[in-house]
Amino acid sequence: MLRYLAELGVGLDTHVAVTGRREYAGTLTVVWTGADGEGATAPSQLGLRAAEHVWVVRDAAASA
Repeated sequence: MLRYLAELGVGLDTHVAVTGRREYAGTLTVVWTGADGEGATAPSQLGLRAAEHVWVVRDAAASA
């Protein structure tokens, strides 16, 4: 799982935006952005099972 996420450019402090959800397919469409807010990836599909292993914390600066 870690290798797959690293191939997508996901690492510590990476930001994620969920842009879609396909219940029937069991996938999320996500866009990853670097911690500096630069370098958004093309949308990628992430299985719900894989998504359960991604630890997400709300960015205090973004929610203020």
